[in-house]
Amino acid sequence: MLRTQAWFPVIRFTFVGVVVPLLLLTACGRPPPPPQALKVLREYGWEANVADPQPAWNPASYQVVARSAAGFVLLDEGKGQGQQEYFSSKEKREYHHPAWLDGRRFVVGPSTNVVTTDDGRVVPNTDGVQVFTIQPGRPVATLELGLVGYHPRPWKDRIVVQVDQRIGLYDLNGHMTEFGQGFLAEPQPKGAGLAFQETPVFTPDHWTAKSPLGNLVVRWRPGKIDLIARAVQPRWTTDGGLIAIQLNKVPVSGRDWWADGTTLVYMAKPGTKMVVLGQNLRNPDPHPQWPLVAATDQDGRVVVISLKDGSQRVIAQQGERPRWSGDGHRLLYEETLLTGTSAGRIYLHVLVLGVENPER
Repeated sequence: MLRTQAWFPVIRFTFVGVVVPLLLLTACGRPPPPPQALKVLREYGWEANVADPQPAWNPASYQVVARSAAGFVLLDEGKGQGQQEYFSSKEKREYHHPAWLDGRRFVVGPSTNVVTTDDGRVVPNTDGVQVFTIQPGRPVATLELGLVGYHPRPWKDRIVVQVDQRIGLYDLNGHMTEFGQGFLAEPQPKGAGLAFQETPVFTPDHWTAKSPLGNLVVRWRPGKIDLIARAVQPRWTTDGGLIAIQLNKVPVSGRDWWADGTTLVYMAKPGTKMVVLGQNLRNPDPHPQWPLVAATDQDGRVVVISLKDGSQRVIAQQGERPRWSGDGHRLLYEETLLTGTSAGRIYLHVLVLGVENPER
């Protein structure tokens, strides 16, 4: 059972020079802009009430779903004088890694892949995989998909999950088939590709007996595979390529996993040579239309990087885990508030972007 409450966002405005909104630029059929041409038209956002909100854009709107205390929250700019819909489970269950299936449905899973029992056994977390359907004017509908499945992600008509050392595929009737061994699979939107790690990298490896920094397996399609050594965080680009983060060393417990250096790499097609886009970057997210990638750099800034030449532009002085909206017109990132009564809390910061008018 779910109940609703309200959330109130903080809205910020920034005044800039003459710019062309991204929507107008797209409609005019102009070529993709370089990172340096992006301008911030205005800003808004919301304070999170958990340390790890894991926000995700609705692919069909500017709505955001995020984790909240014992539930989730749906965030909309300017809705009902800022009121936001907050949903809490009667069982106080926590929902993690939300991912939208379409404009009305999103899937959530447990907080971890496995748990250790009192007698020392390592078993899959059974907090369950659920699909929520948002129905205007009606209660949220809940579908219990299955007992196990970490980090759910939509892939065509299936949902990809992690179950111990295996990758599983759920259909929406709750039937699971096994894809094979691997960790943290990232499916290609609207494509046949699937990228996954050979080893868990960020968590203890109870299964493989391989080097902690195994390969990233890039399965472009059945029978066509490339390997990227020491790589994590695969993301598929709009042109069908793949970007990933290569680690210099095995992450050390108690330190940031990127502390010993990283490399952002790009593979445009199967079998092609990898292109280095930059050093000491993390948490990349490709633009859904243009050859651009948002990421966080070594100084904790949000940068936008060109897939064509690696040129960069700092878009925000502080931010983690940037994520483009479904149309690419807005960029959301997590910012730790440093002052005031909310110091230490996470602010979900949204930039509304335009492109500097080349004719002015």
